[in-house]
Amino acid sequence: VWCAAAEGVFTTDIVLSHLKVYNVGELVNHKRLILPQLSVAGVKRKELKEHGWEGIYGPVYFTDLKEFLNNGLTKNKDMQALEYGYWERFKMSLSHAVFCTLVCIIPIFLFASDWWIQGIGLVWYFAFSMQLIEHFIPFERLLYKGLALSLPILVLTLTSITETL
Repeated sequence: VWCAAAEGVFTTDIVLSHLKVYNVGELVNHKRLILPQLSVAGVKRKELKEHGWEGIYGPVYFTDLKEFLNNGLTKNKDMQALEYGYWERFKMSLSHAVFCTLVCIIPIFLFASDWWIQGIGLVWYFAFSMQLIEHFIPFERLLYKGLALSLPILVLTLTSITETL
């Protein structure tokens, strides 16, 4: 997906800054920018226009850019659709699980060395369940979905505590 709008790393200010730093206005004979469609949250076309640039939102996927250019900067429905199926969710879950494991491994060994397998299993459970299962949970707020996904862990924890008593 052709997107960098998350977490404020692709904003109007950053685009304008790069246009100025790299003297883009002197390198081209037009004042049009093709922006990733998913940058709409961070890049405001009105502000670009105030600085003399026309912002055009392109397709969702970079692979559709050539066709978008050949169609005279117009998008068809396929170029506007975002695919986020299970394979994409699985890849996101895997990268999230690996990252969270690397972040959590030292605290797990320091504070719960007897429980390190369970701790890492818990990290992987939440990484995968949030990506693969959460869209089936009927709540709108992510907080409630997270609480619903925490219930199995809570039940397992409570049953293991009662067994040790």
